[in-house]
Amino acid sequence: MAVIADRPFQDVPKNTEAAHLIPVELHPLQLRTANFRPLSLADLDWLRDHILAASELMKDPIFNRVMRTLDSVINVTHAGSGILIAWAAIEALLRPGQKQITDRVCKGLATYLYAPGSERDRAYPKIVASYLARGGAVHAGDTPEAEELGFAFALARRAVCTAIEQRALPDIDVLLVRWKARQ
Repeated sequence: MAVIADRPFQDVPKNTEAAHLIPVELHPLQLRTANFRPLSLADLDWLRDHILAASELMKDPIFNRVMRTLDSVINVTHAGSGILIAWAAIEALLRPGQKQITDRVCKGLATYLYAPGSERDRAYPKIVASYLARGGAVHAGDTPEAEELGFAFALARRAVCTAIEQRALPDIDVLLVRWKARQ
């Protein structure tokens, strides 16, 4: 069994009562949230240009929770749990309130990630479908398809990157005003 110890392993038998051993469970089938792709120079350039902004945003308790939520997917092996994590992070970032959540979060996210016009119009029903797949996982125990899971995580990653690039958390009320005004 793989374990983490608070002392060198050869010292554990000397005082087993005092040793703190933590088993590490390895999941052979980690959840795939995106297809693998090699790191590019553009990725490194983006990181160089935004790492300080990301570091500053990590001081914000909301953004910090969003990042910790997304990071928790490494402990999940079921797509139903994975889609919940992606949408929990999106909801924490957007903070849609407690009424008309589906409408507010989907319109707010579409406005946040897409420019007004046909691109946003095409994205909106896909965002709604993804949110409904999340609802199926949480309320009916449905397992989302791999594409649904991948799309939810792509939305979450893009929303986090947008917040980092803008150096601020989104304001759902401003986004919904922009949605109505088609801005």
